Amino acid sequence: MAHSTNGSNGNGNGKSNGDGELLHYVSELTELEQDARGINRARRKLLDDAAAHGLHQRALKEVVKLRLESREQAERRAEHREKLDEYLQALGVHADPPTQPERRQRAART
Repeated sequence: MAHSTNGSNGNGNGKSNGDGELLHYVSELTELEQDARGINRARRKLLDDAAAHGLHQRALKEVVKLRLESREQAERRAEHREKLDEYLQALGVHADPPTQPERRQRAART
């Protein structure tokens, strides 16, 4: 019986099911890795294109992340935000940072 180079086939018994099986998994993983690289290139290109049209890449990524989250995750995020706002209000801290014009006004006063 042929043995794999690491002595295991993943089922815990230390025996290989043949070089054909190893080659199968390596080939499949290689193909998936190539697909992932292609998807990442397409994603970067799309984000760069959006930025060229004046959109903020980080904000776009966050919007996509929020659109894909589950209802349970959204509920946990909302509960977290409510608690955070509650704590900030108790401390007299604004929950939302000042906008750019407000920052400039504050800087001009100091």
